[in-house]
Amino acid sequence: MQYQTNRYIIIADNDDAFLANMKLFLEAEGFHVITAKDGESVLKNANKGPLLILINVNLPILDGWRTAALLKNSYSTSAIPIIFLSDKYSENDEVLSFELGGINYITKPIAPKIIITQIKKLIDQRFFPQNSTIESKNLIKAGKLEIDTEHLIVRGKGRSIKLTKKELQLLTILVSNKNRVISRNAIFQEIWGRTMEKGNRNIDILILRIRKKLRDMGNLIKSISRVGYKLELKDGN
Repeated sequence: MQYQTNRYIIIADNDDAFLANMKLFLEAEGFHVITAKDGESVLKNANKGPLLILINVNLPILDGWRTAALLKNSYSTSAIPIIFLSDKYSENDEVLSFELGGINYITKPIAPKIIITQIKKLIDQRFFPQNSTIESKNLIKAGKLEIDTEHLIVRGKGRSIKLTKKELQLLTILVSNKNRVISRNAIFQEIWGRTMEKGNRNIDILILRIRKKLRDMGNLIKSISRVGYKLELKDGN
């Protein structure tokens, strides 16, 4: 699919080669691209209404975290999707990216084509919803909730709700084990593939984000003190 649009994507990174490659690949897909090497340039261009922003957390002067916080605290830019980039993986940074409203946290090095695949999927979900209404082979249903694992969408009460990959993974675990309590550690191991460290809040943060997106349906997710969570479904839910 060729994306002919007069809207644009902002990419902010301190790596000239990465910026050049991303710009080249995205423009080949029909996107307009603005590159930046500092947070101030991102803020300056964000008011023009970009499709999304990719921003490295380690930008000079005004780093990616502070830039994102300013964007999310402004009415005119708060809805812009943000993908965080990092030169090395940090669990604390990944948690912070979700706390700041990011939709993904990507560790470099990574092939530009992989990032672009994620971008195209996000654009399809936000601006071409008809592409996501095609019957999927990967549907999980529980009560009035329907999870489309192919398109990262949850449907319920006449709404289509877009989730990040990890949000969808967590909700899928709960839906697949409806009315059963699943420990935080079991959820963490399933999503991250390792034992959860003491004090880690990744699961709790994801639950908060899912509940917020599901609105009143978020009440179906019950917290079990000092244990974990369950999706509670009764007749009529």
